[in-house]
Amino acid sequence: MNFRDPIINFFERAINLTFRKLGIKLKLSDLLRIATVKVTQFEKLAEKITIIEVNEVQDISPQDKGLPCVFDLSVYRELNSDLEHVSDDELKAHYDRIGIQEGRACSRIRCRNDFIGVISNFKGERLEIGPFCSPILIKDSRTYFSDYLDTAELQIEAIKQKHNPDDVPVIDFPTKEVTLDVVVGTKRFFVVVSCHNIEHYPDLVTHLQEVNAVLMKGGYYFLVIPDKRFSAHYYQENSMLPEVLAAYAEKRKLPNIENVLKSFEFITHSYPQRHWMNDHGANTYYVPKKASLLISLEQITQSVQRKEYNDIHCWRFTPQSFIEIIDSLKDLKLINFQPVRVFPTLFGSNEFFVVLRNIG
Repeated sequence: MNFRDPIINFFERAINLTFRKLGIKLKLSDLLRIATVKVTQFEKLAEKITIIEVNEVQDISPQDKGLPCVFDLSVYRELNSDLEHVSDDELKAHYDRIGIQEGRACSRIRCRNDFIGVISNFKGERLEIGPFCSPILIKDSRTYFSDYLDTAELQIEAIKQKHNPDDVPVIDFPTKEVTLDVVVGTKRFFVVVSCHNIEHYPDLVTHLQEVNAVLMKGGYYFLVIPDKRFSAHYYQENSMLPEVLAAYAEKRKLPNIENVLKSFEFITHSYPQRHWMNDHGANTYYVPKKASLLISLEQITQSVQRKEYNDIHCWRFTPQSFIEIIDSLKDLKLINFQPVRVFPTLFGSNEFFVVLRNIG
C-alpha cells in the first residue's frame, strides 16, 4: 500500500457512512486518488504519457517462464485496496485507463532490485556491462564484468569523481581498444545486464549487435533504462529511428556535437518525484538563452573535434519509443532481439525495465 491509500480509505469510509441510510454506496476511490496529486496536474501528465498495452510484447514461450508477467491481476488488486471489489476485467481496464498513467505497480517487479533478482531464475554465465564502481550483480564464479576502461583506469576515474575505488569490480573485458564481441572471444553468456548504460552508446545498433554476438541463442539482455519523461531530458524529443540509423551508418564512436550540446545546455532538473507531480522546471528550449551559449558551443565543438570522450546521454527513451526502435531494427534484420518484457516506469521513479531475448 502506498502513502496515498490511507487518505483514500478514510474519505471513502466517511462518505459511505454518511450516505448509508440513503442506501447509496459511493465508489469515489479513483477520483480521490487523483485529487491527492491534484486533478489539473494529473490531466496534464495524462496527455504526455503514451499508454502501453502491457501484453503487447509478452511472448508466451515456455523459455520465458522465469520472467514475471508485466500485469498481474492479483498483485494489482493486492496493492490497491480501493479496487478490491472490482472484477478482473474492470481491473485490467482500470490499469489501462488510469493505473499506468499514475505509475501504479502491477507486477512483482516494483523496483530495480526486484528486476535484477529475477536473474537468479536463470542458470548459466552472466555478464554485466558498464558497472563502473556500482555493479548491480554480485561477483561469483558465473559473473563477469565489461567496461570501457580496465580496472586500474576505472579506479583512477572513481577517485577523480570522489567514489571509493575499492567498489570497482575486476573488469574481465575492457572495450577501450577492442569491441565487446572481440574481447570476449568464444565465450557465450546466457544473461547480459546493463543498468543506465545503453543510452550512452553513440552507435546503438552496433552495441546491440555486439551483445547479440556474446549471448547464447535464447539468452536474455536485461536492461535498466532511464525514462526521459522523468529526467533532466524531459523537454527533449524522443530518439527516433532515423537518428539511430544515421549513427550506425557513420559508425559513430563518440557523441556528436548535438548530443553533447543538449546534455550540457538544454536540460532541466533531474528529480523524478517533481516530474511526476508535473513540475518540470523551466523549458530550456524557450527561456532567454544565456550569453555564454555560443561560447559553450565553441568549446563543445572543439572537444568533439579533438575526439575527447564526453560521457553523456546519446539517446532519450520512453518505454514505448524504445520498443518501437527495437522492433524496427529487428524488422530491418539489423539485430536479432525479440522484446519479451517491458515493465513500465512506476510512480516516483525515473527508470523502466526491459528484457530482450536473442533469437539468433
